[in-house]
Amino acid sequence: MIFLKRFSAVFILSAFLPIGLFLVLSPQNYDLFSRAERNLELRLWFEPRSLIIKPQQPIKIKLVGEFMDETAIIGGLNVKLQSDIFQLTPAEIVYTKPFRGRLVLAEITLTATQTGEFSLEILQENVRLNSKDSVSLVTGSTTVAVRD
Repeated sequence: MIFLKRFSAVFILSAFLPIGLFLVLSPQNYDLFSRAERNLELRLWFEPRSLIIKPQQPIKIKLVGEFMDETAIIGGLNVKLQSDIFQLTPAEIVYTKPFRGRLVLAEITLTATQTGEFSLEILQENVRLNSKDSVSLVTGSTTVAVRD
């Protein structure tokens, strides 16, 4: 017991010394009231990431969205899909439910009109978000090999 009383100041100092050194020697301006920057990001991509199909063979792919934030939500979105090589049904996806997390936004029927290897992309200018926050958009694509 005497040992604890005698060295309690040393124990307290050793507990707070690393925090104090971090705040003093840190190259950035951190203080006790610093907050992390919020980077709101919506990711959209197709699943599967690559396909091998035959011409005129309809196949289902999924449009997946992911928005990971603890406080904000996406109020809905509108995505127009365009392609000269593929017939896409539906060509416009309207998702009106608020969401956060990862979910399948739509199932799309894709039919190739010619042979070759192509990429189906989600163009950022064809995505309209319903969100009161400023959200950055990251889009993906799928590779489709069309063979006889």
